[in-house]
Order: sequence, then structure tokens, then C-alpha cells
Amino acid sequence: MAKLQDPEGIEMKAVLKHLSFDGKDVLEIGCGDGRLTFKYAEMARRVVAIDPSRRASRKPRVINQRIFIGGLSSASEGEKRWLFPTNLSR
Repeated sequence: MAKLQDPEGIEMKAVLKHLSFDGKDVLEIGCGDGRLTFKYAEMARRVVAIDPSRRASRKPRVINQRIFIGGLSSASEGEKRWLFPTNLSR
């Protein structure tokens, strides 16, 4: 039998008790597979969710031009420009 992860939504209730994602740009470091990311992403204006672990080395995903989930090492140049649209070296 498959194990259910937080079927009552307790994790998100706890997060939303302390944080608001409404219209904000969010950087989530350590997102794993994005399980929680997808739960708050519709509230945020833009989400960049990255994970430096090997779990995230699979192909990154850009969803609806608002959400990026994956590892930076495997991101394409176009995805990196989307993630970091400003030249920070000035």
C-alpha cells in the first residue's frame, strides 16, 4: 500500500499560518521533487524552486513561465536567463 503524504494538508496549513505567498516572487532552496512547491505556486507571482541534491539533477521544468523546479546544474542557458533576468555583475 502506498504511503500518503500529509493527506490532511497539515504542512501547508502550518506554512500559511506564518507566510503569505500572495503575489510574491518566491525562491525555494531545497525543494526536492516540488511536492510543497506546487501547493503554494498558484498564490505566488513567480516561483524558482531549486535543489542542489542529486534528486534534482533530472531535467528542470519551467511551468507556465512562472515556476521553475529542478537543479541548476542541468538547467539550459535559456532557463538560466529566465531564472536570473538581471545581470548582477554590474
